[in-house]
Amino acid sequence: NPEKMIEKLGERWEIARNYFKIHACCRYNHASLDCVETLLNQNAQEFDLIDKIEKIEVKSYFWAAELDDKEPKNVLAGKFSIPFAVASTIYHKNSKTSSFTIDKVKNSKIIDLAKKVEVEEYPELGMEAVWRIEVENFPAFIVVDDKGNDFFSSI
Repeated sequence: NPEKMIEKLGERWEIARNYFKIHACCRYNHASLDCVETLLNQNAQEFDLIDKIEKIEVKSYFWAAELDDKEPKNVLAGKFSIPFAVASTIYHKNSKTSSFTIDKVKNSKIIDLAKKVEVEEYPELGMEAVWRIEVENFPAFIVVDDKGNDFFSSI
């Protein structure tokens, strides 16, 4: 419909109705990766010892909690996997497109770390909470357990 194409031309700006991803993966991963980046920025030296990480717990809203594949088989599946996205971001210290390539999906160190990521729905958020949240405020919480020590308790 050509009229729809020019409807409100000069009044409505489509770019203002969109959002820009800061992580190279599904937007439902973004809150978790925002948390990972905060932890990396505040505790970079601890993340150099990724073999010491025993468990990573991600608690988020329903849609994000569904993205729990620990062993994605291809790049697209990796972009829709919180465990992989978290592990790759920790491993590479970023969530750029270079962290989501087929060689990264096949990287055994990243997959071993992804297997330590537990993704759970945080019931207090509930589905109704998602409708009240702006994209940039999608919630997630991450607790990294280093052999029983919560070295991120100050966050």
